Amino acid sequence: MMVESKHNNKAPPSILDARLRRVGRQVTFNPADLGMAPLSLHVLVPGHPVPADLFLARYDPETRRTEMVPAAAKGDQFQARWRDNLVNAGQEKVYVALEEEPALSEYFSRHSREIIDDPQTTRKKKAVFLQEMAVLNLKLMFSSDLSARSLSAAAEKTQQQVELMTRDSQVLTRISDVLQRDYSVYTHAVNVCMLAMAYGRFMNLPDSQVRSLGMGGLLFDAGMARVPPAVLEKKTALTKMEIGLIKNHVRQGYELLRPIGAVPFDVLMIVLHHHENADGSGYPEGRTAERTPYLARVIKVIDAYDAMTSERRHREALSPYEAGSKIKDKTPQHYSPEIVSSFLRFLASPFFVAGS
Repeated sequence: MMVESKHNNKAPPSILDARLRRVGRQVTFNPADLGMAPLSLHVLVPGHPVPADLFLARYDPETRRTEMVPAAAKGDQFQARWRDNLVNAGQEKVYVALEEEPALSEYFSRHSREIIDDPQTTRKKKAVFLQEMAVLNLKLMFSSDLSARSLSAAAEKTQQQVELMTRDSQVLTRISDVLQRDYSVYTHAVNVCMLAMAYGRFMNLPDSQVRSLGMGGLLFDAGMARVPPAVLEKKTALTKMEIGLIKNHVRQGYELLRPIGAVPFDVLMIVLHHHENADGSGYPEGRTAERTPYLARVIKVIDAYDAMTSERRHREALSPYEAGSKIKDKTPQHYSPEIVSSFLRFLASPFFVAGS
């Protein structure tokens, strides 16, 4: 699909005041091809200035192109009616230019406590806001120079985001309502983080371990930032050398994060050991379950579960039941039986689904 961007022109926000035509068939496109990043409406605070120029995606069936149409200018006050008009039209995302992501990060930091501590904010909106914050932080980390300074800033923000997730006990319940199914390194990490923290609460783990599961979930694939994009995006079979590059991401992530004071030791162990198999056939050290840290074994199960239940280019998402069955079939070769058993109970609990 050919795409083009028109995000150099500003337009008055009146386009959002009018009743918008409801979106017809959904068209799949990569916003990054247009120099754009998606932004959930749930993170924009009515009555406050928008942090960047906002755009809507419009597909022209005649030209078969997706274009970005200006909707609001940076600094315009975001109106509740704009959000309602967009939701009624079936559009729950707007778009911002990729170069505005640092401004978004500052916006999130400024409004995070206000949104999380507001009793009027719904549980789902809090969860989506925290997801958007975490995804943006990971994007900025992956696109940084990976210096100690940039990694330290990213780790500190990760720590803050995990703390915010624990401020409201309702955020980590009914997790299935808010998991993101549009798979990427970033959304996968955020899903794993929230699933792992909810599982930790279900298991009555100490708060310190719940927070470590959250940080571990966000950072466990940090080493992927060192894998060439061409390898990660390759659609044909990987060579033996390319498989080796991907397997090395665990050591790369460990070495990147080891000097960062904001990353606790048990989080480093998650980063290094989340691909060990229970029977010792995994990597990087071929450790058996007994020799692999407990939190790393938890992340291994949740990593596999979220990957299976997310939409991928080459296959449809599995249902929670199908994914649970596949994980059970590979126990005890890959996964610790006691963790799989408790994780399957977790999937039937109110921490995962409503009304269980």
